[in-house]
Amino acid sequence: MSHTFHFSNLWNCKTHDAVVTERHDIALLFDATNCNPNGDPDTGNMPRLQPDTLRGLVTDVCLKRKVRNFFSLHNPHQAEIRAWAEGENRRGYNIFIREGAVHETDLNASHQTLCRNVVAELVKELSDRGFLSEDKKKEFDDSLADEDFPKKPEDCQVFVLERCKGKLDFKSLPKQISKVLAAISSFSAEVVAALQCLELSDDAGSNEEKAQKAIEKKCKEVVAKGDKSVVTKALKEAFTAVSPSAAVAKRFAERNLEKANRDALCFTFFDVRAFGAVVSTEGPLTGSFYGQIRGPLQITFAESLDKILQLDFSITRCSVANEELAKKKEREFGRKHAVPYGLYRCHIHFSPAFAAKTHFTYADLDNFLFALTRCLGDFNVDGSSARPGGTRVVGLVDFQHRDALGNAPAHKLFDLVKVSGNKVSEGKFSSGSEFPGGLHDYVGSAPDGPIYVENNKYGQVTACSDKKPTPKDGNEAAAVINARRIIWEIPAAKSNGTPV
Repeated sequence: MSHTFHFSNLWNCKTHDAVVTERHDIALLFDATNCNPNGDPDTGNMPRLQPDTLRGLVTDVCLKRKVRNFFSLHNPHQAEIRAWAEGENRRGYNIFIREGAVHETDLNASHQTLCRNVVAELVKELSDRGFLSEDKKKEFDDSLADEDFPKKPEDCQVFVLERCKGKLDFKSLPKQISKVLAAISSFSAEVVAALQCLELSDDAGSNEEKAQKAIEKKCKEVVAKGDKSVVTKALKEAFTAVSPSAAVAKRFAERNLEKANRDALCFTFFDVRAFGAVVSTEGPLTGSFYGQIRGPLQITFAESLDKILQLDFSITRCSVANEELAKKKEREFGRKHAVPYGLYRCHIHFSPAFAAKTHFTYADLDNFLFALTRCLGDFNVDGSSARPGGTRVVGLVDFQHRDALGNAPAHKLFDLVKVSGNKVSEGKFSSGSEFPGGLHDYVGSAPDGPIYVENNKYGQVTACSDKKPTPKDGNEAAAVINARRIIWEIPAAKSNGTPV
């Protein structure tokens, strides 16, 4: 799958389909103006609030929902972003947690596809080895066409073996056994020759157990009495190597359907690949370790930097819901809630260890960062009457570490992203209110370039800075982290502290 990076200067020498191998810590700042960024159903959909500080909150799942909505509506692979076409192959960007989804149905559909792929490979193998004629092959395919595989992966092997009964031809089994035995240098040539000439009866040729007994009987007739135990052991190993039932068992063991189901979900659904999912409650991964999928991206709650003011409005509409109500009244009442202004901040952590398990690539991370720049109301992607273009991203800073474990604690890096309210006196903003009136009431700064890390004598990080510090004891601070200031609209402070 081809992909053009949206931020090509962020991924020097990286290929789009390579799994991300280094840690990232991301700071996201967005504001809300005269809208409801996240309603709380427990308080009648009023804007969420931290009760002790009166600061606004936006939950992590609300932010993930906006990212999911972006990918459910828009194709991220194009140079010019466009809506998905009807029936278009979404190439790994389907959404698992979506409106109206039935998870068990999605899981079972993926499982059925996997099982049919395994059986298709198995049928080809058995046909190539002479165990399945073209007529029987068609009969076998037809028998599975309208029948679902068992939901539990461990039952699928037994299910396939049951469907194989009466359709396989074992008349080629003696010659295949003889080839395995001939490869054993010390094995009796007389036994090998006898098997090459052995013709199974129609009864034995249609039953694997009877075919094996006929082969064992022939071998014991030819071999010397003292060598019968050696021949029996060799035959057992040969049957395991070439018999159709062994081929079925081997094929299912190699594919590991539980792991394959997890991998298929990660490949198909972007949100599973990015955020993880719990799919061990229903479907083929019920109770399975592989049903606990942990994604590499974790988002914190977003909290406003200052107190917010909750507004509650009564609204009316000049129509009613049904005929019965029309006899009683001409209009209906409702409520709407808003925040005049709030500047929110959250942090996003990326783990390359979990990226390796879900196969989260640089194309995925590039698309995720791009989605963050577009998924809020300023681009009208998150269209809602509660947020009519009233939210926008005003700060997005990505800290890219050099290795998987990271080169500095996340909190020391986030301390470099400095934003504060420009309060003129007694905790009040320039408007004279204790609540902010807009982005002009804030000042801030964020790094863009190499981050220098200082360590103590025990190798622990003591400080991070975007300015190269003076060497201490002859040791220079290492620049092992890169900060990328993708978006920054927060005014810088003048020397007197007011916005520039």
